[in-house]
Amino acid sequence: MTTNVIANRIYSLYHTNQYRKAFNELYDTNILSILYSGKTPTQTIGKFNLLEKLKVFKKQVDVIHNHKIFEPIVNNNHFILAMEVDVTMKGMKRKKVKEIGVYEVKNGKIIKEEFFSSMAYN
Repeated sequence: MTTNVIANRIYSLYHTNQYRKAFNELYDTNILSILYSGKTPTQTIGKFNLLEKLKVFKKQVDVIHNHKIFEPIVNNNHFILAMEVDVTMKGMKRKKVKEIGVYEVKNGKIIKEEFFSSMAYN
């Protein structure tokens, strides 16, 4: 798959809340995921570990009030997705979070993703 095909596919799957399907279909087994949402970035390596991280996150969510995903911007073997989520985490106040994901594609799979999130800064 080309970067453009992968970018549009992940957009389509994320837009319909099919995150697990996106991971299984588009992510490399040894994906590197980096989240920048505070002073120290966190890294997760491997598709299995990333799916486990998603399960933990889902358990921390009380309500997702709204979410938007914007169409991808593709450049060679990278693409960007911008997202906005209106969410209430358990034990916390409602918050609007903006996030930009930068994805790298190699051999038809996503091998790296980096997220820049406003969650820790609001």
